[in-house]
Amino acid sequence: MNYKESVDWLLEIPNLDQPVKGVCNRNVMTPERMRKFLERTGGSTATGAKTIHVTGTKGKGSTSTMLASVLNRLDGPSALFISPHLKSFTERITLNGLSITEEVFAREVTRIREAVSKAGSFGEGEFSQFYVLISLFLNLVKEADPLIRWQILEVGLGGRFDPTNIFDQKELAVFVPVHKDHCAFLGDTIEEIAREKAEIIKEGCHVIIAEQPYPEAYAVISEKAKNMGCEFTYVPDHYKVESMTVEGDRQSFSVAGPWGVERYRTRMLGHHQLINSATVLASIDIISRTNKELEWDQDKINAGLELASLPGRMEVMSVSPLVIADGAHTKESAEIAVRFVKDHYVFKRLILVLAISNDKDKIAIIDAAAKDADLVIATAIDKPRATPADELADLVKKRIYGEVEIISTIEQAMERAQELALEEDLILVTGSLYLAAEVCSLLKKIIRKN
Repeated sequence: MNYKESVDWLLEIPNLDQPVKGVCNRNVMTPERMRKFLERTGGSTATGAKTIHVTGTKGKGSTSTMLASVLNRLDGPSALFISPHLKSFTERITLNGLSITEEVFAREVTRIREAVSKAGSFGEGEFSQFYVLISLFLNLVKEADPLIRWQILEVGLGGRFDPTNIFDQKELAVFVPVHKDHCAFLGDTIEEIAREKAEIIKEGCHVIIAEQPYPEAYAVISEKAKNMGCEFTYVPDHYKVESMTVEGDRQSFSVAGPWGVERYRTRMLGHHQLINSATVLASIDIISRTNKELEWDQDKINAGLELASLPGRMEVMSVSPLVIADGAHTKESAEIAVRFVKDHYVFKRLILVLAISNDKDKIAIIDAAAKDADLVIATAIDKPRATPADELADLVKKRIYGEVEIISTIEQAMERAQELALEEDLILVTGSLYLAAEVCSLLKKIIRKN
């Protein structure tokens, strides 16, 4: 199969829901079913690499990406598994600092398809897209040359029932900030949600807990670590960000840690990325202390942090006029995005290119993102659950904000924004991660052509 054929086959496979909390009366994805899938198709968790498992609510992808990038420089090669992808399935897997190619992806999917065929029929709930992708990742790590030393996996959802929770041994269990999300699956309270996520903790691993907005999340996770006999580190107790500055598409910051005060730089912009960066540094510090052959090297760590990037996360796409794309799709994330550009960039007018999915809290996102905009260009992502551009524009107008234009396609919306923007204006693209990723892809194509 080529890449298109492999994707077509993959999309024919059920994309199963995660289990609800408590007793389930339907077949769902679980670690047990993931292990069974590996057994029946010749896969294995025995890759030879050391494992870091990352869960939480906000910052999993960024933290995982930075960890993989730093370890790749410091003690590589490393491998990274994140989800979901935005444009291509190949985005989910990085080996030795590079996303896998479409050819490699197609080859591995072909191998798994043949193994599935030989294994015979699967019962309902024993076969899913996510199983194939995890199996693909594990095999690539196992077969990699040079040998992969570290594998970093981002949890898909929760922790207890997530198919990535298949490792009996791991070096680190990393917890980014826990918020309320996926309540139908994980529980209605922060305590319940944290309890589900804390199930990635295994005996013998060190637990890294990022600064938590809710003390009850910290209480649940630290208690689980104690019960499992695991040492844990609460990042704010030992690693403090003392200052930060933003220059173009980079932000630099100082961190006071056990080693003293050191300065770092990253392309991952935003106040929240300081929490993620401190969590990464704490993780690397613990690894360097428990692995005698690994020495703390600030230059290599800084190089890894600066190389790390994720599309559509506070990404500077152009400087004249300034174009920033951020996939904020919650009220809190939109507030953070707007506050960040206001605090760290000088501009005359704020032009907002906005698209929101129908299943999101549209009014809350509009209130957070549009209140300071001089012009809102309402558009729509090319997805079934997209809010139509005209409907979104009507919602913006009802909130009594400024000027609103309706442009049905993303490409035309960006053309209009750039046509209207003066050199001293700022264009912020937000409301949807898919919107931000599409704009990043469009602008990168324009840059390459020029």
